[in-house]
Amino acid sequence: MENFNVLFEEAAKVADRRRKVFNELIDQTVSKTLPNFCEACKNLDLKTVYFKLETKPNSICETKQLDYLDIYIIAINVADNTISDANYNYRCDADSLFYTEIGNWFKPEEITWKRSGIVEFVIALNSRLSDYIKKYSEKNNKAESMLSHTDET
Repeated sequence: MENFNVLFEEAAKVADRRRKVFNELIDQTVSKTLPNFCEACKNLDLKTVYFKLETKPNSICETKQLDYLDIYIIAINVADNTISDANYNYRCDADSLFYTEIGNWFKPEEITWKRSGIVEFVIALNSRLSDYIKKYSEKNNKAESMLSHTDET
């Protein structure tokens, strides 16, 4: 069994490293990742992008309940790179969630970001942009196919 003093020192080193790495990730997300994400979404003609997260990413998100789980919903206005807390409504006809922003919009640098939630948020940004690229590439292919089909007639 290890001495508690050794464990306390190791815990302090891990905590210092965690704080440094996560703070750098937050800084990079605010200064580069979010603006680039918004620019890419704007180029795809998107206006608002919503994220449902399980870990609180920042100080503006309020806890919502979904099937006995705590969730957090973020709305990103891609035109002006602002963020809002958002709500959801369940739509039975579509068997899906419908999101609505609450309306208090903040610049990313005005928000306190949580180290505990930043990784999930960055992964969600990456995944969503990848999904959009795939979706809009497929639409481009269909449109090109329609153009070539109409050229033949």
